[in-house]
Amino acid sequence: MSLSCALAPIVTTVLNAVLAWAPEAAAAGETTLRWNLPSGTALNVQLTQTTRTQTTVQDAVAAVQIEAGCDLRWTVDGEAADGTIQLTQAFTRLWLKTASPDGQASVYDSASPEEPAADVTALADAVRPLLRVRIGMSLSPRGEILDVRRAAELDRLLRDLPALSGWKSLLTKEGMSRTLHRALGTLPKDPVNAGDQWTVTRQLDTPLGRLVATDTCTYEGPVRDGQRTLDTIRIATDMRLAGDAASPAAAATDRWPRQQLQGVYRFDAAAGFLAESRVSQTLLAEVPYAGGKIQIKTVSTLGTRLTPTDAETDH
Repeated sequence: MSLSCALAPIVTTVLNAVLAWAPEAAAAGETTLRWNLPSGTALNVQLTQTTRTQTTVQDAVAAVQIEAGCDLRWTVDGEAADGTIQLTQAFTRLWLKTASPDGQASVYDSASPEEPAADVTALADAVRPLLRVRIGMSLSPRGEILDVRRAAELDRLLRDLPALSGWKSLLTKEGMSRTLHRALGTLPKDPVNAGDQWTVTRQLDTPLGRLVATDTCTYEGPVRDGQRTLDTIRIATDMRLAGDAASPAAAATDRWPRQQLQGVYRFDAAAGFLAESRVSQTLLAEVPYAGGKIQIKTVSTLGTRLTPTDAETDH
């Protein structure tokens, strides 16, 4: 028997083994991104939203800037069989900074040991009971807010304390779901490789009417951040009017504010939660005025950072 004939069965066996393992090797290169928080886990979720509105009338320019933020403590109560995470959310800190066109500034921080200034006393009085409120939430393994369970006390606070209106986007069920969607993003349904994309579509009720927002998410792969590896996801959002494209409202969309929304998320797959995100929205509008026009530009940026914390410690 020749050497080639003797080796043929061995070569065939090795080749079959390589071919059999090839699909698994490709799958091993994919990344699975999922929220995974054991019961008892506590996270500090810091949300900071900065909004700057610039108004131009002829050669006159005026700008107003507002920064509002809060620290939330999430405590994991349990996890369902399908991976849904049950959370209790508590406000531990709220702050607000404003700067008006005339240079006047106003600052409030619930964590400050100093007495609040006279112009924010009403706000301080409103925030104090808010820090006692607990809110139940359900979070899917993809980071979707499935349910928000608010205490009756929160409804009363929103009704009786107008000073809390600035945090309405975080206190109502709809506002909280919308804000946290922007803050947390949505992970892919399936394992991904760098360059893979997925979309998330949702409807938004706005003063302009009902809009359909489509998020296009792109997985860019892992990056090193100190001692940890974070998976990067970039997002771009397209918004269109819901309903009949031939309707009068749709025909008038060329007069609506032009907008752009984009951002980046960094997910810690080893820890099982989002590490940080930054999402920016730009609105441009023009309004006819005295034979000319008023130009309005609003840039709003939402920054989010999650860090492990002690469930018994307030910040």
